[in-house]
Amino acid sequence: MQNVNINLYTDINSNEFKYCNLSKKDDLDIIYNEAWISELSHIINIEDDNVKSNSESFCENATPVKSRAIFDTRQKNLIFPTNNLEMFKNIFNLKKCKIINDKSLGEKYFQCDKDNIIPKKKSIYFVIDGYGLNFKFEELFEDDGKYKNSIIRFSDSLNKSNLCIFGIPLFKKYNILFDYDNQSIGFKGNDILDLTNAYNKWMQKNKIIKGTNKEINNNKERNENINYKEQILKISGIIVGVCIIIFVLFHQYRRDNKKLHSKLIEEGNNIQLNNQINNQA
Repeated sequence: MQNVNINLYTDINSNEFKYCNLSKKDDLDIIYNEAWISELSHIINIEDDNVKSNSESFCENATPVKSRAIFDTRQKNLIFPTNNLEMFKNIFNLKKCKIINDKSLGEKYFQCDKDNIIPKKKSIYFVIDGYGLNFKFEELFEDDGKYKNSIIRFSDSLNKSNLCIFGIPLFKKYNILFDYDNQSIGFKGNDILDLTNAYNKWMQKNKIIKGTNKEINNNKERNENINYKEQILKISGIIVGVCIIIFVLFHQYRRDNKKLHSKLIEEGNNIQLNNQINNQA
């Protein structure tokens, strides 16, 4: 694996960075607990000449993926679920390219002949929490001398979680800052698109709740406290109900027992009275 120089920044409030919130991961396997994950909502396929920041139509015309992105310097490529393979095939217009199955890695990728023309003025933007991170088509293919192989790989293991892993290619292209205190990831680069207005409108239109992992965890704790209190109330209600039933049954038993005792006393007195009458006779 190649070495990648990752710049460290101490000024986390720098306006040079575009910050993306971390997304929830409560529904993911425990292996992702420490991962840096943010929302990947759309993929935009566009001619470079048509790129305009803050476009209100981007999220409407882009391909929605409703996924989440993991940022990992240990990964050599960009890894997507195999479910996305046909989508990328259409985006790249790769009808003449082969799909190679690398069984040693459990990944698939596109392999094109060298004479297969990859458009130089076309780009893909990955929309991460409202910001478009750019890759030109030609940047997503490596030339091994004989073929052009895509650095976007596809793995069956990501189908269930619908996660995407952004590895070294993204860290080469952008300066990335991991802000633990604010639970956010900062990106610095010249070709980042600020699509937050369009993204927020898309979120509202689709009734998607936006929040950092910290906010979501706080909400979860509040909900757990509410559920805990509700459970206590339910259990208390059951205990009170059982006590009332026991109280009623106990008093009913005492009442019945008292009646039976009174009846026995009365019968005993009658027998004693009859015996006295018979003795006198």
